[in-house]
Amino acid sequence: MRLHNQSMEWAGLLLEIFTGKRPTDKLFQENLNLHHFVKMALPERAMEILDNSALCEEVTGKAKTWHEGWRNLTIEQQECLICVLQIAVACSADLPRDRMTMLQVDGVFKDHRFISSHGTRRREKTFIK
Repeated sequence: MRLHNQSMEWAGLLLEIFTGKRPTDKLFQENLNLHHFVKMALPERAMEILDNSALCEEVTGKAKTWHEGWRNLTIEQQECLICVLQIAVACSADLPRDRMTMLQVDGVFKDHRFISSHGTRRREKTFIK
C-alpha cells in the first residue's frame, strides 16, 4: 500500500507543476479534480492544460502564449511531456489498487527505448493504452 501512496504523492506533484493548478483551486468542484482535468485533456489537448511557466525559455523560445511555445517544441519533446502526464494520471487514479506503483513507473521508464539521432532522443513506444 505504501508504494501506491508514494506514486500518488509523486503524481500529484507532477500534475501541479505542469498545470500550475492545485487540487484546491476553485476550478475543481463536485466531480472534477486535478487528476480528471488532466486525464480528459490527454493526449490531444495537452497543450491547453499546461502552465505557461512549466517550460524554460531555452526550449520554447520567446513564446508569449502556450500555442507558440508548444509549436516551438519538437515532436519528441511534445510526446515526452504527454508521456509524463499520462504516467502521472496513471499514478493518481482514484482507487489505490488502480494506481501505478513507483516500481511500475520505474519499469515503464526502463522499458522505453530511446534512439539517439543528431543529439535528440525519441521514444519508440508508449505505454498508455
